[in-house]
Formats: sequence, C-alpha cells, structure tokens
Amino acid sequence: MITGVMKCEQNARQFDPSTQPSNLRRTDLEVEMRRVWETDRQQERLAIARRAYELFERRGCEPGRDWEDWFRAELELHLNE
Repeated sequence: MITGVMKCEQNARQFDPSTQPSNLRRTDLEVEMRRVWETDRQQERLAIARRAYELFERRGCEPGRDWEDWFRAELELHLNE
C-alpha cells in the first residue's frame, strides 16, 4: 500500500508543470493544442463543404437547399468516422 502511495506521489511530481522544461510549459501546450484543433476543424469543414457541393450538383444545382446539403454532408462525414 505504501509503495502505491509513493508511486502516485512520484507520478504527480513527474507531471508538475514547474518541473517540465520551459518549452513544455502549459501555455505553450495550450497554444499548440489550440492550433492543432483549429487545423482539424478547418479540414473537417472543408470536407463537409466538398460533400455538400457534390449533393448540390447531384440535384442538378437546384438552389435553396444549401442547409439541407450541409447537414446531410455533416451527418455522412460523422457516420463514416
């Protein structure tokens, strides 16, 4: 039991931000995570837009159903994940 507690304390110190190298500080990690998230989100929106346009073309370019195309494309993308 005591060895388990000691391991937990050791792990807690290992992940303490003040003991990490300066290039791994929390704010830097948050900025990098945000950048990756935004890039992923942009790629996702681009894929949805492409599929929505394909649906629009398949219908003969009939206007007025853009939201329907977008939501259907979004649903298809998420169902295929």
